[in-house]
Amino acid sequence: MKASSRESQPPQLTLGTQVRQELQPARLVPTLTAGLITGVLLVIYAISMAALIFTGPLVGFIPIGIGLTLFTAIVIAIIVALTNSMPGIVLNG
Repeated sequence: MKASSRESQPPQLTLGTQVRQELQPARLVPTLTAGLITGVLLVIYAISMAALIFTGPLVGFIPIGIGLTLFTAIVIAIIVALTNSMPGIVLNG
């Protein structure tokens, strides 16, 4: 007998359920480590993009450019984290 498509798919988790699962002690350290590494890379990427964009006659505005790129990168990261439909990829080995 053929299984229906609803039976083969895992149930959809709400945001609260996903957050509770990520805050379990076994998953907390890998989650925080991944978040820390992602945050450091985000800052490095934003500063390097500002340094590339604000060169030549715009070099006087580089502090403002760094602030703008950091703010934009953080806002985009928050939006992606809250609206992404893919579950986290950090697996507990």
